[in-house]
Amino acid sequence: MKKLLYATFVLLTITLPTTHAYIFGEKNSKPAEVEDLTLDQDLPEKIDSPNREYAWFWQRTEPKKNQASTASKSKTPASLPSPRFISTPHIALLLPLSGQYESAALAIREGFIGAYYLEQQRDPNTAMDIRIYDTKADKNVPRAYEDAVQQGANVIVGPLSKPGLEALLDSEKIDNNIPMISLNTLETRNRLPRYLYPFALSPEDEAMRLAEQAIHDGHHTAVGLVQDDSYGGRAFRAFKRRFEQLGGSVKDIIYFDPNRALEDPVRYILKIDSNASSDNPPRPRQSMDLIFLVAKPQQARQIPPLLKFYFAQNTPIYAMSSVYSGIPNPGLDNDLNGIIFCDSPWIIDTAQRDPALVTMSSQLHTPATQDRLFAFGVDAFLVARQMSHLSSVSELRVNGVTGELSMDKSGFIVRNVPCARFSLGVPHVL
Repeated sequence: MKKLLYATFVLLTITLPTTHAYIFGEKNSKPAEVEDLTLDQDLPEKIDSPNREYAWFWQRTEPKKNQASTASKSKTPASLPSPRFISTPHIALLLPLSGQYESAALAIREGFIGAYYLEQQRDPNTAMDIRIYDTKADKNVPRAYEDAVQQGANVIVGPLSKPGLEALLDSEKIDNNIPMISLNTLETRNRLPRYLYPFALSPEDEAMRLAEQAIHDGHHTAVGLVQDDSYGGRAFRAFKRRFEQLGGSVKDIIYFDPNRALEDPVRYILKIDSNASSDNPPRPRQSMDLIFLVAKPQQARQIPPLLKFYFAQNTPIYAMSSVYSGIPNPGLDNDLNGIIFCDSPWIIDTAQRDPALVTMSSQLHTPATQDRLFAFGVDAFLVARQMSHLSSVSELRVNGVTGELSMDKSGFIVRNVPCARFSLGVPHVL
């Protein structure tokens, strides 16, 4: 079979034999290539990494002992049946490797492959078949899914985009016996098939964690300074809901245009008198003890200086991870000092990164700007391998590179992310 050289690592080499399947477009489409991961040579010695423990190793090494010890803890909701245990998984990864979402899909693929290689290095005897399908356009997702099922997939990872997921659900081609980990979520949950497990870098996970951190720090009255887009709206609603559940109160909010100056929105949220002058200095509102901020780095860097100008520099700012580019830049980010935000461990706790994954990311030439998506790909693989345990043991928590992963009662994969505070222009984990 013809082989395509995919990537060469310092430690090992992957080759991708080419198989063919009618997965794109209409029925008369020409066959398209499906990447099928196999090893071109024997793997070297395992790389020991104490920072990353995978719970499925625990199940494999002591099955009788651990099955007995967890039997009493296992809680599977009646509405959420567990997928069958996959001892030799055939994983199909559905990604738009060309088209509108190409750059994001490529970063996710590299993370997925990196995690696969890490597992192989730790246990070369692990049997696994991974095939990657380029869905290209959203309308092709149902055909790619159908083809993957026909070729024997027993775990589906993807699709990536919301429209692609909508197209698949509308097609009614879902096989309820095959667990599917979608890489996005939908606003409504009542139409989700019973074997669909959404996993996403959702703003809701971060915003709720931020609310918990704020309450933990002793704050109870918030105002919102939020960019006017769907991301900002979702983040604010999640923050407000969780903050109020924990006893806090959100007094006010203003949505701002990220393409315009922020002076007016800041004056509004601080309730600065329009007649303020040197003889009548501004007096910021007293009915708040934190600002919830959703902004991009360029806008976020303007906020602390403006607060200082209006004598509100001591007001704590709790922000979404959008304020940080993910690339350390102390010179520019010095204005963010004091801001608290929550993000993936891979981004804010770089000292704890698995050296093997760092090497693979470097060898795959993953851009630093795509680090969050690379980490997402790593954890997508981890969730696929952990699916039977996550769905059957409600207390199970898995340490991923995007956060601590668990499954809620609706089947959603939830991330519990750490928080950090900017100091000297760089984030430091709390």
